[in-house]
Amino acid sequence: MLFACGGDNSSSSEESQSSSSEELLSSSSEELFSSSSTEISINYGPNQQKIPSAAVTFSMGANLNDIYNSAVDGALFDNLIIQNGTLEDTVHSVTFTYDFMMDETEVTQAQVVATLTAAGESDVLSSIQTSWSTSHDVAHMPSGDNYPANIAFPYYIALYANARSTLEGLTPAYTINEDQSFTTDYSVSGYRLPTEAEWEFAARGGTTTDFYWGAFSMPLSDTDSALVSDYAVWKVNSNDLGTDAEGYGPHEVATKLPNAYNLYDMSGNLSEFVNEAWDWHEYASAAVTDPQDASTLSNDMDAIHKRGGNWMGYAMFLRSSNRTYYYTAYKEYGVGFRLVKKVLKKVL
Repeated sequence: MLFACGGDNSSSSEESQSSSSEELLSSSSEELFSSSSTEISINYGPNQQKIPSAAVTFSMGANLNDIYNSAVDGALFDNLIIQNGTLEDTVHSVTFTYDFMMDETEVTQAQVVATLTAAGESDVLSSIQTSWSTSHDVAHMPSGDNYPANIAFPYYIALYANARSTLEGLTPAYTINEDQSFTTDYSVSGYRLPTEAEWEFAARGGTTTDFYWGAFSMPLSDTDSALVSDYAVWKVNSNDLGTDAEGYGPHEVATKLPNAYNLYDMSGNLSEFVNEAWDWHEYASAAVTDPQDASTLSNDMDAIHKRGGNWMGYAMFLRSSNRTYYYTAYKEYGVGFRLVKKVLKKVL
């Protein structure tokens, strides 16, 4: 049974905890004003929402055994998550010292085209557009300006992020190597993938429940499934329809209800890359502040964590804490991205 949540009960305390963040100013705003009017008018990426994370501590992860033991039919959960998944145990405290800005939707196909065209990356753009054509022919995925950009090669995302940063007058966050791997400078103003902690904090939207709209248990009733479908593009309202049906595959962005931070499709549609090298390990139990992966990230979709679930997956993969990337034979057609940038302190 799913239980719909009301407003964020912890929002008032978080607002007081992060009151100092009101003294922060996005460097991108200042730098954008110095850009040409032509650049400002071009839609290089989604609108961004300010995520009030500064001085806030939240509990990251979930106790999977609690979920499994409370499920009426937990066998599927046990097989796909506990036995074969990347565990989101152990629940641990994460504190941020900064606010950040996050794309309110997944980056769209039109935004990738506009950015890479302006950056002169015609060869890369051609490869990406060929993959979109292939996804239509092979997996019957729809395409169009407002559909999320399905990109399975992390190198292309790093290239897009740097191009978007440069075009908007920001300092690129990625150093890209000859082998198409890349490293991240978290201190600069430019765009990058969110850390796992940033992503989960933003996805929760101040809630502590499994989804940002309520709690989770199995099996789902028809009423439960209808509630999930109000917020997410997932198996029931996409993949299960069949390849010839309208609504099969990813949907256009922002067609479902957003969370409390006005972020759309944090659950479902396309799974989203985060700035974290993939491994099987559970989280450490110790409290952490501003967790960041400083390692070199590979140009391999399987080597980087992905969050949020996608149009092919069950509801269990839509949970805010879920770290398991569920896929069918079309795994490369289920992943996209959104970007963040840090809110830097105003220089007086």
